[in-house]
Amino acid sequence: MIKHFKVIGLYHKMNFDFKFNDDLNILTGKNGVGKTTVLRLIWYLISGNIDKIMPTIDFDELEIETNRFMLNLKVSRQSELSMSWNIGNGKQTKTLNMEPSEVEKASQMLNQDILKVSQSTTFFPTFRRIEGGFATDKPLKKEMGELYDAFLQEKIYHGLENAFSDLSNYLSVEKHQFVTSVSTDDLTRLLTQQYAEISERINQLQNKLSQFITERTSNTFSSATANTKSERLEQTLKEIQSKVDEVKTQKEELLRPFTVLSDTVKEIFQYEGLQITETCRLAKIAIENTHAARHSKSIYRGDAFAIYLCEVS
Repeated sequence: MIKHFKVIGLYHKMNFDFKFNDDLNILTGKNGVGKTTVLRLIWYLISGNIDKIMPTIDFDELEIETNRFMLNLKVSRQSELSMSWNIGNGKQTKTLNMEPSEVEKASQMLNQDILKVSQSTTFFPTFRRIEGGFATDKPLKKEMGELYDAFLQEKIYHGLENAFSDLSNYLSVEKHQFVTSVSTDDLTRLLTQQYAEISERINQLQNKLSQFITERTSNTFSSATANTKSERLEQTLKEIQSKVDEVKTQKEELLRPFTVLSDTVKEIFQYEGLQITETCRLAKIAIENTHAARHSKSIYRGDAFAIYLCEVS
């Protein structure tokens, strides 16, 4: 989670200092005031792309603080770069000249340390188009001249698609995804990928819960005597109920992004389901005393659940 970001002397004329909320943060402003550049700087800093900053963005000082690390970069008038950081091993500092090879080496060292502690991110620079001067130091498969020729030959779509894909692959690092274009296919892939990961974690929680219930029940019946059986059963049931409540809270937290998405869809379109593909549907289903509830291994009989699922036939 990003807590604080500051940039001084952005392009030698702009200063920004932001303290972020825990959930939603919105940056607004006219064209050209630096919104995309700020977002680009933040993402470069947290995604293991620090080496992309110096060649493309002028600044006097950068500072970011997250719940995992702190980093400060400062360029002096003597063309020196001062770095200070705390990535879990205490505050460290380093000063070097602006020789590109030295900056690259120090940046890659920080990139690797940050990637070890950072959480996953998905970055959309803009919606349906790219702005803000994103660049690479390596040629993409399709040069601009080739893209222009392809345009003249009415083959621009595939050329741009490949170029966008190359840029996304180049800037994406491990669990930090850079999205260069948005289409229905992209949204489908991202939603299903995120849901699959969440489902796997929920399955793990459910398996651990089942194992806990089995072990507690077995231990209770094997160790209880006639005099203590009733008391032990009552204690075991309390422990199981407490564990069930704990797992339920964890599942709700994991599903919260899809809960918000489903509620937003309902509010805007007055519909409780979101069709992603012909075989995949994000839906909210209330189950109470139904055939599924009575026979499901993971749903307790008589309880009501709101289930967000991606059904793949």
